[in-house]
Amino acid sequence: MNVIFLHPELLILAPVVAVGGWLLLRNVSAPEIIFPILDFWPEDTLRSAGRQKRFPEWPWMLILLAAILATIALSSPRLQWRSVRSAASSSVHLLALARSKPGSSESVDVFVKAAPVHDGSNYTLVIAAHHRIIRRLISATALTQGCDVTFVPAAPILTIALMQNNHTLAQLALSRSSGMLKVSAHFIGSPPPAFLRLLAAMPSISFHGHIRKHGLWIIHQRKFNPTILRGITDSAIILLGDTPGPGLRPQAELMLTHPQTPATVSRERLMRFVSSSGIMVKKLIQAHFNSSWYPLMEVDNHTWLAQSDDATRHITWLWLAGQMNSSWNTWPHHASFVIFFANVIAQLQSLPGSVRQGHWWRSTTLDAAGAQAVPPITPKVKTLNINIFMAVLICACLLAAIFGFVNVNRHVR
Repeated sequence: MNVIFLHPELLILAPVVAVGGWLLLRNVSAPEIIFPILDFWPEDTLRSAGRQKRFPEWPWMLILLAAILATIALSSPRLQWRSVRSAASSSVHLLALARSKPGSSESVDVFVKAAPVHDGSNYTLVIAAHHRIIRRLISATALTQGCDVTFVPAAPILTIALMQNNHTLAQLALSRSSGMLKVSAHFIGSPPPAFLRLLAAMPSISFHGHIRKHGLWIIHQRKFNPTILRGITDSAIILLGDTPGPGLRPQAELMLTHPQTPATVSRERLMRFVSSSGIMVKKLIQAHFNSSWYPLMEVDNHTWLAQSDDATRHITWLWLAGQMNSSWNTWPHHASFVIFFANVIAQLQSLPGSVRQGHWWRSTTLDAAGAQAVPPITPKVKTLNINIFMAVLICACLLAAIFGFVNVNRHVR
């Protein structure tokens, strides 16, 4: 609560009136009244009259106070305060985290915590997993301390809403984190040193694992037969140079007259934050593609990086028109080489698969998940004009002063 003034520049009048009025009242005194009996003591009479002139009479002081209040009222004072919000309308912050149940791939445990919540009230927690809706009645005490909701279906995305009286207080989405998911790297043909350096620096990569899913295959073999990977699913397969693939037939080698920079022709998910600036291509392999392939980058109207997707097996095929060394191109020494294959590995980790012990579901951005939180309510500011109270006080001072003058004259008579 505070006092504001619409015209604060007029406040300078209050001290001017106070000082000027006090100096004027110092010269004002009550009229000198001499009774006949005082003629016997003239000296005492004079001393008494001198003492009366030192301080003004109290009615005059009330008039001075009324004048000061009037000058303050000219600046239009206002009393301002913020309205108090009820606990039900407060913005609630919801925290949630899910983890897989040991030994189970069908359900997860969800940990939920919320604040501020109203003591003694009950809240409804609604969890949506795929087409299943789970409702739990939770007390304010449990929400404040944090509680577990068990046997929630292990969907890739869990939408959690906290409700009270059919009103949504907060909402968020949890997506399965794949940071603990290992990707197995396999090489067919001579392992390119550029890929060995790249994958060795990534902690989520294991070399030559026995997992047939979530694998990264780097193949450089002129007589490669794609049918040997028939049982592979949820993987990325990278074909280098003259390595053939499904619907892909490499042809002649092309030496460029002058090194050229690739042009990005597609903005697919794998091309996020990938820039071709600074990459120089010296030679490449020309190839013939069927309609399932589409270019990501081109050099001199020739496909340099291409992609093909097998949706039924969740396989991404990638073809690079050359080997990854300095005699062919400078991409392995460029930052976008790391960014591109980090995107490939991230896509492998996000592919659907069976839930294992140690998997976590963490909060994602609300906009991306389509969830919305209740926006915070701005408290209302209320203002009270106190001029009317000051006017009443000024009138009271003036009436008291008039009463004082009348009372003095009555005693004189």
